[in-house]
Amino acid sequence: GLSYRDYTLVSTAPEWWLYAGTHLGLGQAVDRPISLWDEQFLPSQLAERVSEMRLTNDAGGSYPLVVDDQVLGGAWPTLGAFPERWPWWLALGLLWAVLLRLPGRAGAALRATSGAVWGIVGLGLLGLSFTDHWAAHRNENLILLSPLWLLTLPALYGRGGGLSRRALTLALLLAALSLALKVLPALFQQNWEWFYLCAPPMVMLWWRTRGFGRMDSSATEPS
Repeated sequence: GLSYRDYTLVSTAPEWWLYAGTHLGLGQAVDRPISLWDEQFLPSQLAERVSEMRLTNDAGGSYPLVVDDQVLGGAWPTLGAFPERWPWWLALGLLWAVLLRLPGRAGAALRATSGAVWGIVGLGLLGLSFTDHWAAHRNENLILLSPLWLLTLPALYGRGGGLSRRALTLALLLAALSLALKVLPALFQQNWEWFYLCAPPMVMLWWRTRGFGRMDSSATEPS
């Protein structure tokens, strides 16, 4: 069946920033299939159910509750018209990974900026987990985008010491663990799009930390 996430993403699809932010902040609880009754939080679903209702008259005949309707707003996306977006997420992730290979200060700045974005997002997700918003609890994206990324910035820029490099290794291991844990039935959050987007650049960072591509101070020193 459909879930709260399915309906929410359809409703926010016209605004990419709202779509991405909502998708990122929703946790595991919104991925459970919901009943017809639960679907009534959407006006379109409520209107559809009301239009199907029929009443019985004194003679035993039936007639529809709604005999006419009028659309006051513009058309809104439906589930049937909702496109698959994972190819775009993957394409953006691959482009992101390519940009992280840039040499010199440009590449170092992009790598550090990526770590800062992931870390700040992680802090936001961590904060949401302490609120009363049940829909944001048990968010598996918090493992992928850990606040630990903020400690990796010196290493990502090529100026980090032992602590920053260890934090980078741990952050990458957590990201890999978040993907490996998807085989467990208890972890069923529909967050594959974030793996498509973030896995390629994170693999690139792992590739550089393993020595295949150097990430040291020489990348940021002027020639």
